[in-house]
Amino acid sequence: MGAVLAAGALLGACASSGEGSCALPSPELRPAAAGASPLAAEDPLPLRRGSSVVVNVDFAVSCTDTRPGEEVTAEPGRRAAVTVEIASGTYVKRLATVDSDISGKVSAPVVIPTDAPTGKTVLRVSGALERELQLS
Repeated sequence: MGAVLAAGALLGACASSGEGSCALPSPELRPAAAGASPLAAEDPLPLRRGSSVVVNVDFAVSCTDTRPGEEVTAEPGRRAAVTVEIASGTYVKRLATVDSDISGKVSAPVVIPTDAPTGKTVLRVSGALERELQLS
């Protein structure tokens, strides 16, 4: 939960516009099968409980703004201990904790828990935008 709050604070601190500005990346989901195409970008994304997916996030641009209102510096960044979780009401389950590669890309294979509640659920990746899921 603290990571999500930190991500929100980061977005607020990095609200510069224009070329090279910081924005939180959006997670991309792919079926776990090798060579599979990304799943639709629709929100909420329909998924079945028990599905194996790969969560990809590109943190190639990270924000180092410490003075809101001034020019933002964007630079490549490696990320450590990036968490992937799903949440619906009081149900919260961590699915993975991974480090990015040297260029800031995360690829986390996860299984949507079979005990997750059906209906609208949120996929959270620390330092990225949330993604709405519709579990069945």
